[in-house]
Amino acid sequence: MEPQVERLGGLYNILASNGEVLHYTLGADELAQKDAEDGKVAWESLKGKLNQRMKQLNEAKSLLEDLDAQDKQFSAWLEDAEYRIRVPVIYRTFQEEEIQRQLRDADTSFRDAQDRSEPLETIDQTTNSLLKYYHDCVPATRLEQIRLRLVDLQKRWEFLCTELANRKREIQNTGVSWKNLRERLEEVNSKLDETEKGFRTVRADHDELRDFKDVGQERDRVEALYQRLQEDHQHLQPLHDEYQRLVQLSRTDEEGQLRTAIYNAYRRWMELQGLVLPSLQRLRELWSSWECYENHREQLMLWLAEMDMALTQHEVRGPKIRPLNVLQDELNDQRTKLQELQDAAEHVCQHSGPSTRTVTAPQVQEMLQYWNEIQNRLDALLKKEAEPEVSVSEQQQQTSAAPQPRLASTSSPEGRITPTLSEPEEVPQDFQRILATCVSSADHARRLRKFQDSSPDADDETDALHRQWESLQPEPEEYDVATLDVDVIPSDTPYLSKLERLENWLQEADSRTGEVQQPSNLEELEMVLNSHGEFLRECSRYRKLLDHLDASHDELVGEYDTSGRQGEDPLVRLQRTKDRWRLLCRWACGLQGRLCWFLLHCKEFRLSLRGLLSWLEVLESRVGSAVPQEEVETPERLSRRYRRFLALNNELRRCSQRVSALKRVALHPPPEGVSADFQQETSAEKPEETGDVMQPQETLQQAEDQLASLRAICEAQLARLRAGLFASGQPLPSPSDVSYLDLESETEKEDAESETDEGSWGSFWGRVARAALPIQLLLLVLLGAASLLPLSEEDFSCVLTNNFARSLDPMLRYPNGPPPI
Repeated sequence: MEPQVERLGGLYNILASNGEVLHYTLGADELAQKDAEDGKVAWESLKGKLNQRMKQLNEAKSLLEDLDAQDKQFSAWLEDAEYRIRVPVIYRTFQEEEIQRQLRDADTSFRDAQDRSEPLETIDQTTNSLLKYYHDCVPATRLEQIRLRLVDLQKRWEFLCTELANRKREIQNTGVSWKNLRERLEEVNSKLDETEKGFRTVRADHDELRDFKDVGQERDRVEALYQRLQEDHQHLQPLHDEYQRLVQLSRTDEEGQLRTAIYNAYRRWMELQGLVLPSLQRLRELWSSWECYENHREQLMLWLAEMDMALTQHEVRGPKIRPLNVLQDELNDQRTKLQELQDAAEHVCQHSGPSTRTVTAPQVQEMLQYWNEIQNRLDALLKKEAEPEVSVSEQQQQTSAAPQPRLASTSSPEGRITPTLSEPEEVPQDFQRILATCVSSADHARRLRKFQDSSPDADDETDALHRQWESLQPEPEEYDVATLDVDVIPSDTPYLSKLERLENWLQEADSRTGEVQQPSNLEELEMVLNSHGEFLRECSRYRKLLDHLDASHDELVGEYDTSGRQGEDPLVRLQRTKDRWRLLCRWACGLQGRLCWFLLHCKEFRLSLRGLLSWLEVLESRVGSAVPQEEVETPERLSRRYRRFLALNNELRRCSQRVSALKRVALHPPPEGVSADFQQETSAEKPEETGDVMQPQETLQQAEDQLASLRAICEAQLARLRAGLFASGQPLPSPSDVSYLDLESETEKEDAESETDEGSWGSFWGRVARAALPIQLLLLVLLGAASLLPLSEEDFSCVLTNNFARSLDPMLRYPNGPPPI
């Protein structure tokens, strides 16, 4: 630009000097003067154009200088901002204040970049002016450079604004992640505090545990603490994964407070596990020792009771099924059991402490005394058998002086009464229906537990629901994750299509969550449970598909890459699908909990419990009166009675487990989603049904107590029958070979035999009644005829006869005259 201006200035000076020379050279020649005037006019015109051109060139030069200055200033700021945006964010501390400080800095930088739009607009306006008004004054190459420079500055500024906005968003996301980490760390630390507080209540010295029951309770407490620690570890693992992700993204603090917090949580967990695990192992060993001791003591007590009854039969001159020398050999052979009991007691004392001897020593001493008593009685009988016979009176005195069997105190009043146990159809049908519904609900809880076990974030609500019904649930079903259900989707379907199929089904399942109505009676509850069971079975089929996709990350990503990366990332879709699955499982658990609560508080359930209690009372009265006399019973009848009581004991045990499971469920408060109207209805129905208002858990506790009493009676009867079978040499049936059907068949046989035994007396009184019946009927006829005959031949008899004769005629007049007025 400057050389062109100088060249035009020089040309202007030459023309000016030449004009004066022409004026003096031509002189006064008119023609020359005219040409000079024309040249002067042309010169003046050229001079004006040159002046205008000079002015335009000077303005273009000024604009170019301003543009260069603005470009230099804006480029310097832009380069500095781009350098600062490339530097990662450095967080000093793991605090909320640090996040706020970084947000303020990012917001300041973003506003500064927004304010820089005005200088950029000025540069744009200057460039447009050059291109519009001074394009003939500036070379085309320079104009193209200016235009490209402006476009580059605009792109760099827009990219800088976008990066600043993204940085601000990343800082906000980091703040959210830190907040979630702090909350989860606080939750984990609070759980660890609860575990540590619970462990402080555990007895440090196990010497204070002097009973098998105390050891079992203490072991259960430590087992619960250990289980809670394992759950805490499952919560710690996601924290570690989140920390690793933040480290990779450079979103951790410079001072390492986040790392220290997670490390401290892991260290606390390891310390607590180091305290709980040895204590748990020691308690398990102690409980195993106590269990071994109790088993030896129970077996020895049972065998001594059988020996006691066998000796009693010899003492009362009963049937001598086993000779005394055989009993002596058995007593000598079983002496090792006593030594095993003493060794087990010593082993318990070694594991728990010397203070346990205060409990085990009296028990072992009692067994020794019982053993010595049996030995003394057996020696006396052997000595008596070797001596000559004594008189009958002396025998009676010795028999009356003989000790009674120890099991006699636990039996019912003596007398032979055939046990008439209730038939299976006498069990309340409503209670069997309730139990069937409970088993169905337990199966649903098992399915929910299976869904949650295979997911990384197991829900506590599902665990609680599973523990409530653990006594009622059937055997678990095993399924192969690699095998897909053909009804859901064929196995050769592409992975992306499988994922789409699973997403569509989850969307359909979400629409079903609002269709479940609150049941009002047992029929509606069964319908809802059946529908819920169908839904859970469908969930189990789609759970296989989810596990299959979860185990096929590489194939899913490879298929996505092969398709040209069209659509959303499949891993993001799979994670979203897993989150929706967990929400669906949580909803299913909540619905299952509400259905369980409806079941235990409906009217039919309370009525069935009353029927169960009345049935148990009748059963207890009948079983308590069924006292067999082994002295007059045949071995076959003893075996049948033993099978009956064994089958009844097995059924009572199973019923007790179910009642215990129902009681655990009844202790839980009403879950969320139960309307207040339903609770008011259930509470209002109780006073109307009966005067005594009993909660379900109270009724179930009463049923559990009655079941325990019945089981105790059955155990006593089984002990007597077992001793009788041992004495008769009959084999004992295995508990696994006995079912409840044996109870029905054996009851019919026993009733038939009872009628046969009492048939002699019944037939005698029957013959007497049949012989006296005709005579009694004849006497009744004579007595009736005598009451119809008149007492004397008076007129009123004739009047009655005549009235009877005229009774078929219409009575249109008064036979005794008109009535008085």
